[in-house]
Amino acid sequence: MTQSKADAFFTSDTKSAVDAVNDLTLPSGSSFSQEQFDALVSLTFNAGSGVLKTNDVVTMLKEPKIYPTYTKKLSSTESDNCSKLVSKAFSYDKNLKTRRNKEATLFCTDMKYTHKYPVYSL
Repeated sequence: MTQSKADAFFTSDTKSAVDAVNDLTLPSGSSFSQEQFDALVSLTFNAGSGVLKTNDVVTMLKEPKIYPTYTKKLSSTESDNCSKLVSKAFSYDKNLKTRRNKEATLFCTDMKYTHKYPVYSL
């Protein structure tokens, strides 16, 4: 198989997950970092688009401080809250804890908060 053919399969396989993440409504003025987008596509690809409608994911996505477009400094309490929101949002399918933790860590890359609470720890 050529790399071109493999890339075409990958694009085709992930299209519905990419579309589902692209269709999300974010708080006004907010946008994802590439890492956040990639983490959500991975979660959606593996769990189905319904995962984006779970209470924990919806709650996380409503928080403007989650996004790199939030320009104000976060207090330690706000940073901790963001970490908790991410951990809860990615706590989906206990059989895939390692994968979910990697996605949550990716989601937090270069953000004002970290993924300090492993999934299922809250």
